[in-house]
Amino acid sequence: MRVDVRISISAPLAALLVSLTAPSCVIHESRTLSDPTPVIRVNHPVRAWNVVSPAGRVGVVVHFQAPGDEQEGFYSVRNQWSQDLGLIDQLGRAWAYKPHQREAAWIGTGTIADGAARILGQAECELLEIELNQLAAAQD
Repeated sequence: MRVDVRISISAPLAALLVSLTAPSCVIHESRTLSDPTPVIRVNHPVRAWNVVSPAGRVGVVVHFQAPGDEQEGFYSVRNQWSQDLGLIDQLGRAWAYKPHQREAAWIGTGTIADGAARILGQAECELLEIELNQLAAAQD
């Protein structure tokens, strides 16, 4: 004797069974390469000046420039212990490094002497050019 058994499945139950057996999610991943590796430019010191105020020598300014590119460079302003206190860009904008701050603060625009005076906290100063090999001696 033969028994014929048929199972009746409702539509929602059938959809559930199909979704459990088939992949329910398709992941498509695409990778895009970032811009080409940036070019690292190294600026070298080309000139230096002692910063002298009426009270005496208060620091030094060092002009850094990329080799072969006179348009790119900056002036590093250092105190008498050779600590970097700020910089002046090619447009004469002076930026002072402030303690506990990530970014330098813009403190004015003008000549290199004006920027150095502002960064070093002087009312006025004069720049006297020195040789680069005198920078270590200027630290004393």
